[in-house]
Amino acid sequence: MDKIIIDMPNSDLVQAFEKKFMKDINLKEYQYQVQNSLIDRNENGSLESEADFLAGASVVYSMLNESNKIPPMWIICPMSGRSVVEELGFKKESDGFVTIKIDQEEHEC
Repeated sequence: MDKIIIDMPNSDLVQAFEKKFMKDINLKEYQYQVQNSLIDRNENGSLESEADFLAGASVVYSMLNESNKIPPMWIICPMSGRSVVEELGFKKESDGFVTIKIDQEEHEC
């Protein structure tokens, strides 16, 4: 079996990446684009988990060392069982849960 070697980038490379690509991100525009993508996925029926989607989008804030600017709604709504899509004023197409109906019959012993 071949060994897999993972080479972690050195800090100079990471810093060069951040300077080149991350400095130009406008956080307000990014928030707007994320929320529009969330709504679009909901309308298309391809949104499986709002919490997972928003957690992934929040990683960008962490990469920019701007974790304190993550919109509170992105954290509070999923933790309290509310939909961000609905909080933004749109109808949620599905709740992500499967409902199973079980008919019970009475049996005498």
